[in-house]
Amino acid sequence: GGDTTDSAWIPGLGAIWEIDGNHRLYGGIHRGFAPPRVEDLIDNTGVAVDVDAEKSRNIELGLRGQLGRFSYDLTGFDADFSNQVAVGSIAGGSTPLAQGETRYRGMELALRHEGYDAGFARPYASAALTWLPVAEQSTTLIAVSNGVAIAGSGAGKRLPYAPEFGATLRFGAYIGDFDVSVEGVFVGDQYTDFANTVAASANGQIGRIGSTTLTNMAFNWQPADQRFGVFVAVKNAFDRQYIADRTRGILPGMGRQTLVGIELDY
Repeated sequence: GGDTTDSAWIPGLGAIWEIDGNHRLYGGIHRGFAPPRVEDLIDNTGVAVDVDAEKSRNIELGLRGQLGRFSYDLTGFDADFSNQVAVGSIAGGSTPLAQGETRYRGMELALRHEGYDAGFARPYASAALTWLPVAEQSTTLIAVSNGVAIAGSGAGKRLPYAPEFGATLRFGAYIGDFDVSVEGVFVGDQYTDFANTVAASANGQIGRIGSTTLTNMAFNWQPADQRFGVFVAVKNAFDRQYIADRTRGILPGMGRQTLVGIELDY
């Protein structure tokens, strides 16, 4: 048994500049703080582990606006961690939790276009794009269990499970009381260990995960002036097989999944 106390001063500052009625420039800087989770503080034998809180300096700068039926939101961000708790493979306890200095820098872009009403349908399209060129270990990460450097870790190497590119594209149409859409989700290549190993190990715990594109479909019916709706969603519509995670060994991604439901608005 025992007590652990953690506290922090978390300042932040944000601002928005309205360029005109349709465009706004925004930005902010704040300090990030996250205390260690209980499952990270206690090991499998019930002994407390000395895990430091996560601390970071986060900056963002963006521009959002609308041009007729087209809207956009472009954001650049920079997150500099003086301490981050990270993990590669933990199967069998082979690579325990690690902590150290890291940095993330990238951009996000959200786009949406509302099409003209063609009489029988009104189409729309949206996209969400993420570019993360920097997701690096700024220092060699240290195992929290014994204070020893993680094998293969080093300044400049990419962090596990941090793909450089991600994108979601959606195309749909409103047809009377119906909303029908199809969506493509792309996730780029990602490393699974601190050493950035490309080849897969025999036990499946280490090795780069290749990029994946999945297709989702959705059908929504919302009758006018009614307080209920019906939806059907098909995830991974083409039942693509892929590796989602190697943290505890190979974890296959979710296969085709169909969800049917009713929404009630009280």
